[in-house]
Amino acid sequence: MKECAEIVDLTGVNAFPMTKNPSRTRWSLVVMAILAIVILAGDRWSLSVRQSAAQPLHAPSLEKHSDAYQTARSLLPRAFAEYDSTRFIVFSNADAHWTRSHAGHLERTHHQFMRMVNRLGLQPEPLRHKLVCIVFAKHAEFLDFASLHDGVDDPWVTGYYSPKHDWIAFYNPGQGPAVNDARSQIGEMNNELEALATEARQASRQGQLGHARLLGQELAASRQHVSKQERLLEAYARTEGIATTTHEATHMLMYHSNLQSRQVGYPLWVSEGLATCFETSTPNQAFGPDREYQPRLSRFRETLADDALLPLRSLITLDRLDGLPESKIDVVYHQSYALIAWMSRFRQDQLRRYLETMRLQPPGDLSPEHHLTVFETAFGDVDALDRAWLRHERGRAGQP
Repeated sequence: MKECAEIVDLTGVNAFPMTKNPSRTRWSLVVMAILAIVILAGDRWSLSVRQSAAQPLHAPSLEKHSDAYQTARSLLPRAFAEYDSTRFIVFSNADAHWTRSHAGHLERTHHQFMRMVNRLGLQPEPLRHKLVCIVFAKHAEFLDFASLHDGVDDPWVTGYYSPKHDWIAFYNPGQGPAVNDARSQIGEMNNELEALATEARQASRQGQLGHARLLGQELAASRQHVSKQERLLEAYARTEGIATTTHEATHMLMYHSNLQSRQVGYPLWVSEGLATCFETSTPNQAFGPDREYQPRLSRFRETLADDALLPLRSLITLDRLDGLPESKIDVVYHQSYALIAWMSRFRQDQLRRYLETMRLQPPGDLSPEHHLTVFETAFGDVDALDRAWLRHERGRAGQP
């Protein structure tokens, strides 16, 4: 999922050359295992926990202390340092440099969020105080906190927004279990390369110059492959961290600014579609629904080509992931991304109307029939819209 175009390219990375040496053959299997770990981890899902012009770019000073701030400070160990930016307070026990850079990504998300709401003609409420973000260095710490304080028990969740506490929480994916496992396997490969180097030196000392030359060539090629794996893995960790930050910040901004009501149960397509549309690997460039995020687009097109999309009539009424197989969860996120991206280009007025109407719905969960009624009130007949959208997407992708 990551554009991390580098991460998308993981699926095309060549394994080590196959030789008659069994250890070299095993290296290729190790590489495939690493790729499987990273690719599976790449299907990152986050969660907006169920239940304006917003602040202008040159914002007046926002109050630091809030209920969210006080609660977070009381719950977190003192080892969590505070990082203060213009609109955010970040509590973190992760690396200081990494945390500061992601505080900057939060600010950039607000900037791009404002650009999007202005394009759509939305009227978000101004920020009432600095927004709270909690960052964990370790995956296990994140899961413990999420379960204990926000009732988030899904092990696949990498981050979430809590309407109850009005904060976002996530962990540094560069220190997550998938990346650490991959680093460990790369470490084993480096150890084997050292053994190969020793073997080459011994062959040379024993006068086996031809054998030493062949081992040296294999060593050089293998080192190049290992180095590529290391670069791809670190690129994955970097871009995953950025995408998580912008995704979760979008959830928070939508709810905190009352563009989405914390009292209303929203369908997943709009909440996750908006958040995935703000994922990026290049936060210093414009991002949002009017800019493609290639990893999401690529996965959506694969799903479209496989004829594996959910019927739109089903997608727009889906408000929870309980009971869905992982393959369908994957589809929900990528399909919602593509739908919101299309609507933000070609159905702006209807998308604005839908968001404004949803905000006025009665508190709590809505029935599938209710969701369908609200959708068709804003967009018209769902089946007609489905045909128009997919015709557009197939045309762009060059699919019949």
